[in-house]
Formats: sequence, structure tokens, C-alpha cells
Amino acid sequence: MRVDGQFDLTETVVNGRITLVNAYVSGELIINGTKIINPGSWTLFAGGLAVEGTLFARYGGLFIGRLRIPENANIVGVSGMKIGSLPERIELPTQS
Repeated sequence: MRVDGQFDLTETVVNGRITLVNAYVSGELIINGTKIINPGSWTLFAGGLAVEGTLFARYGGLFIGRLRIPENANIVGVSGMKIGSLPERIELPTQS
């Protein structure tokens, strides 16, 4: 997948998995408030992801299931979430 510009999933609700394997985003990837529910399986699988802007994951998100954004992903900046080894359930704080 190739996105020229911003890929905005703000407040998107997904029951299942989002796959961004080898995806390229020339701008920002925004998952503020995104809820992905897939217990016992992958929520966001993003091996080989390249984001030339910032990955924003700052508030109100909920990920139930495994999340894969490798530490060596080619992402210019990350705001709000540490990437790498993550727990099975992640809740981001609500916006202040």
C-alpha cells in the first residue's frame, strides 16, 4: 500500500486486523482515538512500515490483541506510543 500524504484513522473502530506490511506513507500516520479489537490475534500488523512523517497515537486509543510495529520501522517520529515489544492490551489516555 502507498499513501501520498496523510493517512488518518482518527477514531476509527475496527473489529479485526489492519495490515500495513511494507506500507509507505509520505506524510503522517494518525491513529488518535482508534480502536482495534481482535483478541488473541493481531490488531495492527505493520512489519516493513515506512512513514516519512510522524506516527501520532496520542489519546483515547484501544488495541485489544497483538500490535506489531517493529522498533526498526522506518518512522521519522512517534508521538504518544513507544513502539517495539507491546502488551496484548493497550489503552491510550484520553485527550486532556
